[in-house]
Amino acid sequence: MRVSDKRTQKSQLGAAARRCVAGMRAVLILIAGVMFHSSSVSLADSLSNTDGKHDGKAELKKLQEVYQKFLALQKLQASDAEWEQFKKQVQGELKPVVKYLSETACSEYPHLQHMLWASRDWLPKMLDSARTTPSQDQVKFVKNLKRAEQLINKGS
Repeated sequence: MRVSDKRTQKSQLGAAARRCVAGMRAVLILIAGVMFHSSSVSLADSLSNTDGKHDGKAELKKLQEVYQKFLALQKLQASDAEWEQFKKQVQGELKPVVKYLSETACSEYPHLQHMLWASRDWLPKMLDSARTTPSQDQVKFVKNLKRAEQLINKGS
C-alpha cells in the first residue's frame, strides 16, 4: 500500500468519526429536549406547595438536571449551534421556575434565594462563558446550588 493510499484511508476514517460524533451529539440534544418537554408539565404543577411551605426540592432537582446536561455538553465540546439550542431550551424550561423563585425567595426561604441567584443571575452567563472550560460564572452557579441543597437538607 502506498503512502498516499494510507493518507486517503486515514482521512476517510477521520471524516467518518467526525460524522459519528456529530450524530451522537444530535441524539444527545434530542434526548435532552424530550426529557425537558416531558418534565415541564409536572414541574409547573409542583412549583407551589398546597401546604404553604416552599421546600424547593422540585426546583433544586430541575436545576441539578439542567446542570448535568450542561456538563455533558461541556465535556463533549458541543458546537455553538448545539449550545444555542440548549440555551433556548433551558430558558424556556426554567422560565416558570425563575418566576416562582422571584415571587417566593426571601430571607424566610434562603434556599430559594440561592436557587434564584443560580438560575436568574449565573446560569444565563454560564451558558455563554463556560462552554468549553469552567468559568467564574459556573463556579458561582455551583456554589449557590450547593448552598441551596445544604439548606434544604438541613431543614429536612
